[in-house]
Parts: sequence; structure tokens; C-alpha cells
Amino acid sequence: TTIAWVQIAFVGLGVIGQVTILALFNDPNVQDALAKIHAPLALHFTMTFATLAINLTCAIGFLNRQNWARFVFVVWASIATTYTFIVSPVSTWMVIASLALPVITTVIIFLPDANRFFSGKGEAVPTVPVDIVSSSVENLAAQLGV
Repeated sequence: TTIAWVQIAFVGLGVIGQVTILALFNDPNVQDALAKIHAPLALHFTMTFATLAINLTCAIGFLNRQNWARFVFVVWASIATTYTFIVSPVSTWMVIASLALPVITTVIIFLPDANRFFSGKGEAVPTVPVDIVSSSVENLAAQLGV
């Protein structure tokens, strides 16, 4: 479950980073950085927010012993990594360094203890129930009138 909470923490940091970029969108320094991305900004922000949403979903799945979450994580991490290699304005070495978390996560979630955990044979741990999260989302949507 530690890896799930690490993923959740990184999603939180990613959201803070993206909100900051959007808040400072008209700043010349932000515009210069965004101009170096080799993709349309709409695609870039879509990929970024999709990655955050999918990582959060997978982390909640990890906490709830959902085996599908491991496979969704690996597939999406592969897609996001390929996208990053194609569009990133930073050096290849920086992109390679950014692979550390997805690679470490992938290794950990397929270790023998993790296989037992996700098959229901390993020790269960306290988790965030999916219905609490989904009811919170439903309550928020109702308050927003969505």
C-alpha cells in the first residue's frame, strides 16, 4: 500500500504543478517553457491531466486490491512515457530520470508478495473503500449541480 500512497502524493504534487502553470499561464517565462513542448498545448494538458487521473484511479485500485489497476498502470505508464519522449523539450537524460517512479512502481506491483496481495491471498491492509470515494465524488457533483 505504500506505493499507492506514494502515487497519490505524486498525483497531488502534479495537480499543484498544473494548477500553478494554469494560474501563471500568461507569464512570459511560462509561455517560453510551454512553447518548447513539441505538441499542441491542448494535447499536452489533456495527456497531463489524463495521467494524473489514471494514476489516482490506479492508486485507489491498489489500495483496494484490484488486480486490473496493475495492468492499467503499466499500459498507461508506457503510453505516457512514449508521449514524454516524443514531446519533451528537456534532455533525453532528464526524461530517462523521470522513468524512475513508473519503473520502480511496476517492479513492486508485480513482486511475489504483491501477486499474493492482489490475488486476495496476501495480508489485507486498511484501505480507502471505493464507495466512500465514489460517494464523495457524487456529493461534490450534486453540490456543483452537475
